[in-house]
Amino acid sequence: MHTHAEENGNKGSMIGQLLKWLVIGLLAVLALKIVFGLVGTVIGLALFVVFKLGPLVLLAWLGWKAWQYFTGSNGSDEVD
Repeated sequence: MHTHAEENGNKGSMIGQLLKWLVIGLLAVLALKIVFGLVGTVIGLALFVVFKLGPLVLLAWLGWKAWQYFTGSNGSDEVD
């Protein structure tokens, strides 16, 4: 037979365990939110570089190559 003190002790430990798992769950959700936020930021920056800066860099490089082609300077230093 259980005494009144044992039942209160079990309730206390059950509430303690419940609070412990609640805190662990909240920390896990917070950690996931931070991780997904960082992943979203990285993906956003990567998409910005690929779709905004990439075409500009490509056009600048093609313009530079066209300039070299039409001016006849292909980068070789020929000394006669």
